Amino acid sequence: MTVNYKNEVRISVSLIKRVFSFKSLMVVCTFVLFVSSCYAGAPGWQVIALNKGAPFVSAYPVREEGTFSQRSKPQLAIQKTAQGKVVAVYVGYPLKENSPVTVTIGKEKFKFYSHGEWAFVDKDEVVIGAMLKGRDFIVEATSQKGTISKDTYSLMGLTKVLKELS
Repeated sequence: MTVNYKNEVRISVSLIKRVFSFKSLMVVCTFVLFVSSCYAGAPGWQVIALNKGAPFVSAYPVREEGTFSQRSKPQLAIQKTAQGKVVAVYVGYPLKENSPVTVTIGKEKFKFYSHGEWAFVDKDEVVIGAMLKGRDFIVEATSQKGTISKDTYSLMGLTKVLKELS
């Protein structure tokens, strides 16, 4: 399988998008590379702290399954907002419209809703609770072309990096 990774900064753009208006987003995106700091919080996880923005933690999958000729690098992220923590998954390709994204953590399954190349859930705190108890976060999604992907993220070290958001 050959995967073409591109636009690794997209995680910053889309997570900020949920917090700021579109106009503010454009200003923030212009400066995100210059005003943010990124460091490894735990193996496989990184903590991104934006100046005057909402910080977040993110990870890349440890395993990717699916046949794609071109796909951006998928990411899992949790962002701290004024309303609480938000879980978002960037799958790296346009998702099939109105197609749920299934996330499995241990024996629990969650339905995320798709928006462009992103997946979100309404029960963020419930999902985060399951993530803190689980070992793997498995994302199954369908592209607009009907291709199915299965990405596995390790949840080891998540407790440590989430403390950075508190």
